[in-house]
Amino acid sequence: MEYYFAKNLRFLRRQSGVTQTKLSAHMKKAHTTIGNWEKQHSRPSIEELLELCRYFNIKVGDFMEKDLTKIHSNGSAYKAPLSSSEAAANSDLPFQSLLDQNLDSANRILILQQYNKLQQKHIALLQEENRLLKQMVNLMEN
Repeated sequence: MEYYFAKNLRFLRRQSGVTQTKLSAHMKKAHTTIGNWEKQHSRPSIEELLELCRYFNIKVGDFMEKDLTKIHSNGSAYKAPLSSSEAAANSDLPFQSLLDQNLDSANRILILQQYNKLQQKHIALLQEENRLLKQMVNLMEN
């Protein structure tokens, strides 16, 4: 399967008139990071990918697996990026888009269970990061 993340990121950014500098400020990253993602020198974390999806108001699957340059040239509508407040209000947009599809109850439950597992992993990672930071501070104090 071919992934289009880098190509789509550049396309979405340019289509919306957003510079690498502006996007990097929103993402709280160096502007070179955005360039590296677009050149396929590095990849965003899952959290960063989800934030990009919220920012550009796009589903994760579409961002990763569809060549948006071809889809857009065929006349499909492109939605402008969400403002910061809209992005915050739609923090679960990629998962919500899955739930908005016409799915039966069993599939909705499976999606929600997967989302819950991801949230639990995220919390565990944050707790581990906190533990390591405390350990680093203790080492620096000694």
